[in-house]
Amino acid sequence: MAPPAAKPPGNPPPAGNPTATPHTATVANVPVDTRHWIAGARVTSATHAPTATFTDHSPIDGAPLAEIARGTAAEARAAVAAADAAFPG
Repeated sequence: MAPPAAKPPGNPPPAGNPTATPHTATVANVPVDTRHWIAGARVTSATHAPTATFTDHSPIDGAPLAEIARGTAAEARAAVAAADAAFPG
């Protein structure tokens, strides 16, 4: 298993949560990294735009849970390539 990704330089923690990174949401009191998981590593969206997110909703009651990184074609290609490499043939 790969070590956790380093915190990006120059990105202060969100207000009110000194241990969080800009890519962390708290869901049911558990910190969750909202970046993509590709080839055993956390990956930030290629756009790096603050608006490159979407709101994930609870399947239980539809309440908003977190802002999640919106992927691009680059992340989709990387994920497919990683899956192909992990399961050859």
